[in-house]
Amino acid sequence: MASKFKPTLKEFKGDHPYFENGEQYTYRQFSTGASNYNREYIEKIAAELKVSPEDIKPDVMPATIKNRLYGCSHCTPEHLRPVGLIDLTTLGGKYSKKGYTKERREQVLNQPRLEDKQQRLMDKFLRVKL
Repeated sequence: MASKFKPTLKEFKGDHPYFENGEQYTYRQFSTGASNYNREYIEKIAAELKVSPEDIKPDVMPATIKNRLYGCSHCTPEHLRPVGLIDLTTLGGKYSKKGYTKERREQVLNQPRLEDKQQRLMDKFLRVKL
């Protein structure tokens, strides 16, 4: 009988000093390698991303890696970036790193909930008391 606590393995694709292309690793191995790399090359990463080294948190938790790789068949070097400096739009996500904006919140609160003519007509008759 197979163990249900068997660690999940994901294939790595890309160029990274701690991981080989085509090899499979666990979330914990990805986390450890990414954290070690981020601590070792923090100045290089800061220069590449145009931020100060004090703003970078080099540790990447295994749960963070697991969430980033959810639904992905493989891991890329972009998944291993430090927390807060990853651009989710490059990973195929629908979110950007802008976060909360007042204009977007106003737009969501004021948008009509009934999208088309049939829904508005149905709403009109569903609100009538029987």
